[in-house]
Amino acid sequence: MKTRIILILLVIFEISDLFAKSEQPFQLQKVSVLSTVKGFQGIDDLGNIYSLSDGVLYKFNQDQKQEITYAEKKYGDITNVFFDDPMNLIIFFEQTGVIVFLDNHLSVKKVIEPSALKKDDWPLEIAFSSQNGFWAYFPVEAELIRFDKKLNLQAQSANLNFVSPGMQKVKQLKEGDQKLFVDDGQLWVFDLFANFLFKIERKIPENFFVAGKKIYFIEDNYLVVYHYINRTEDVFLLPESDVKNYFWKKPYLFLNTQNTLVKYRLINIH
Repeated sequence: MKTRIILILLVIFEISDLFAKSEQPFQLQKVSVLSTVKGFQGIDDLGNIYSLSDGVLYKFNQDQKQEITYAEKKYGDITNVFFDDPMNLIIFFEQTGVIVFLDNHLSVKKVIEPSALKKDDWPLEIAFSSQNGFWAYFPVEAELIRFDKKLNLQAQSANLNFVSPGMQKVKQLKEGDQKLFVDDGQLWVFDLFANFLFKIERKIPENFFVAGKKIYFIEDNYLVVYHYINRTEDVFLLPESDVKNYFWKKPYLFLNTQNTLVKYRLINIH
């Protein structure tokens, strides 16, 4: 009899613990719905919408009624656009290693040829830097360099093949939380002076966003909020199906589906 009571209590405790773990402190609240955007890249601080399609950059206002474009085919297709500063966009052409600065009307302010950065190499990946410039990864020497807008060298790593053994071909760079996240299928974390700090063991999909000590990404139709310091995560079932791409800008999540671009707000329910 005592054995049965103990077993029943254990089951109750396990079920209670399961519900406690599944309880979420946040929920997604729908804010607005727009038409879907082909090649959706994200939304800047002024509400402008950006997309890349067939190597061309498109910029729309927040109600999708005005459109301007930028392309320069002699440099190849545009592979990345950084609109963290809406007045100073950074465009990257991976095929030729050319970087272009645009104003808010998508007019050219500055063209940076790869030879202006390094003589015998050109950048494979770049990223916006909050330190008034940009990051670039150079594959020949396997090094990270941070430049200011005048192309002065501000920070430089050692050869990453020695600093972080096992690193593969770099897929993207992303700055956040006063750190640089280097993605080669795993995330290697550096400080703003290009010193290696640590590696994140948790597998993170290629399209991710960093805000504070958290990494936001979509995985198997769930929004995952990964706390990369204490290695815990919150998981939310997405309210939309057929999500083609998305964008996170705290506290908003934008889900681009077959027919709509839906804006959600992540709110604390406690």
